[in-house]
Amino acid sequence: MPPAEGSLPVPVWQGSHPAYRVLFPSPLACGCKRFAKPTTWRCRVCKRTLPFDNDHFTTDRHNIHGLKWDCKDCDRKSCREYGRRLRHEVLMHYGNGHPACACCGEDNVVFLCLDHINNDGKQDRQKWGPGVGFYLMLKRQGFPGHLQILCYNCNMGRALLGRCPHHPSW
Repeated sequence: MPPAEGSLPVPVWQGSHPAYRVLFPSPLACGCKRFAKPTTWRCRVCKRTLPFDNDHFTTDRHNIHGLKWDCKDCDRKSCREYGRRLRHEVLMHYGNGHPACACCGEDNVVFLCLDHINNDGKQDRQKWGPGVGFYLMLKRQGFPGHLQILCYNCNMGRALLGRCPHHPSW
């Protein structure tokens, strides 16, 4: 059927043509330099030039070459820093801007942790996992109210004794 008068025919992209798919089954098979995997790469953060392999760069399934663009050392540092920032944000939320133990008042953030008020932490750990994944899910769910901040001593006292060692009647 000829195109309507005054309209131009729609060009067919070469990748959608069946003959093109037979000749070049994937972009990596086309042979052009654009998709060739480099032998060395310069890290975006530390600016070191390293061999572009699994020993120096972390795997990434979203990248065409299967590796991240930052070296393993820099990637580790950024992930660790992200986890610290996320933990600090969660503690600030549950501490209403000033994180402190709900039992003894300890305010050194190194000693503080989250406690499940109803002692149902096992279900949360099974569902969300420990550490950064747990903090991320708390943030995504709008910081549910079944948690409180305790220092590690008070938290372990509740877990082992059923009560905090600072308050026998608690």
